[in-house]
Amino acid sequence: MDATATALTENKKKEAAGRTASLLWIATGIYYFASTEAAAFLSWQAAVFFIGGIFGAALVFGAASHYLFAAHRDFHLNRAQGKPVLKVLAGLASLLINLFEIGAPIVTARWAFLSLYGLI
Repeated sequence: MDATATALTENKKKEAAGRTASLLWIATGIYYFASTEAAAFLSWQAAVFFIGGIFGAALVFGAASHYLFAAHRDFHLNRAQGKPVLKVLAGLASLLINLFEIGAPIVTARWAFLSLYGLI
């Protein structure tokens, strides 16, 4: 694979990780705003939550999950080959990275929502 194709593939993976984090942020926000009586979709808190949160989630959690998966892939392909214990540990690490990719934006969105409305 040439350098251009590799760079394009890496960019697509980064975009997918950022998109996943943003969509999780939006879905969590919609749930919290719809299920909390004190919250309103048309408020400055909602604007701060959705606009700032979408970009923040994509930058922070999207980049973190992308680079964690890249490091995991490098470890799995270069270090764990032929070593059963390391392969098992790499599999467990993959599960933990997936949990981070899904859980971190949801937990942080909850914290941000509760902080904006002073419910903490």
